[in-house]
Amino acid sequence: MKKIWITIGIVIIVAIAIILVVTQTKKGPEEIKIGAILPLTGVAANHGQDAKEGIMLAVNEINKAGGIKGKPVKIIFEDTRSTVEGCVSGVRKLIQVDQVPVIIGPISSSDVLAVAPIVEEAKVVLFSPSASSPEISRAGDYVFRNSLLAPPQGEKMAEFCFRNLKQEAAAVFYINDDTGRGYYEAFRNAFESLGGKIIIVDTYDREDKDFRTQIIKLKSSGAKCVYVPAIPQTMGLIIKQSAELKYYPIYLGNIGIEGEDLLTIAGDLAENIFYTSVSVSEKFMENYEKTYGRMPKIAAPLAYDAIKIASIAIKNAGYNAIRIKDALYQVTNYEGATGLMSSFDTNGDALREVIIKTVRNGKFVPVE
Repeated sequence: MKKIWITIGIVIIVAIAIILVVTQTKKGPEEIKIGAILPLTGVAANHGQDAKEGIMLAVNEINKAGGIKGKPVKIIFEDTRSTVEGCVSGVRKLIQVDQVPVIIGPISSSDVLAVAPIVEEAKVVLFSPSASSPEISRAGDYVFRNSLLAPPQGEKMAEFCFRNLKQEAAAVFYINDDTGRGYYEAFRNAFESLGGKIIIVDTYDREDKDFRTQIIKLKSSGAKCVYVPAIPQTMGLIIKQSAELKYYPIYLGNIGIEGEDLLTIAGDLAENIFYTSVSVSEKFMENYEKTYGRMPKIAAPLAYDAIKIASIAIKNAGYNAIRIKDALYQVTNYEGATGLMSSFDTNGDALREVIIKTVRNGKFVPVE
């Protein structure tokens, strides 16, 4: 009899344990935690803060509409401090401590490449709103991005320079890393294929603030058109220092130059530069200005779309990184703050249109 009661007791305990496991499994998380790794301080803080504001605008809209299947979205922000080391430690914390299945960011390509092996090993989705290096296409199955890649931007700007600006010679001044080389090679190859000539090439490093030595070389070459893939602060300093040296070429840039620092540093000198970018919807701009009291720069709408796209994947697949990754590959024809993204290719790269923008009356606007 004693053995029977022991057996019954064991069965009851096992049954209770199974019920608890099933209940917890069905219940799932009380909130949808998503990580965000951004440069909130340091040289790239302008982009990082804009991205954070875009993310929060999207999250507030999602939660106001009921969250994801009734559960609120919570963003856990980590600051890279605009360093690779800060990015690596932040990503490890989001994975190991916060246990998020998705991380929005980083902003820069070098940061993405540094943490790609980490997220691949952990099987956590990394979704960069702005990294552009062609090297990222081979970074792993869990790495996505919804911005523009460097090669199509370089090609588009080369064509604009040659056909629209009627420039048959140009200079290239790029950051000495994988991303910069991607822009340079794409621009050079496309420009030369059209019949143009690259008359001088020079580089700068990420932390540089004084570009006068390179500018003097550019001026001495006689280049009237200079392609500079950069970030807002760098582009602003280059334009300002060029003017100090009485050198006024047509400056061309990439999507990364669109930011407050460019206008603050270069002032009116930034007027009528040209750069590659994406379209930004009037609705987003109105909502952003109403919320933050100023017009958005490019990092904000890109980060906004990254959260919205990730939320679609979570809604469709559940709160699991592997299923979210698979669901992202199924997202098609997403119409968001930055226009139409038709899909992600097999490398996790967004397929979308490149447009040309300029600075006019202190605003970033499309070239008509």
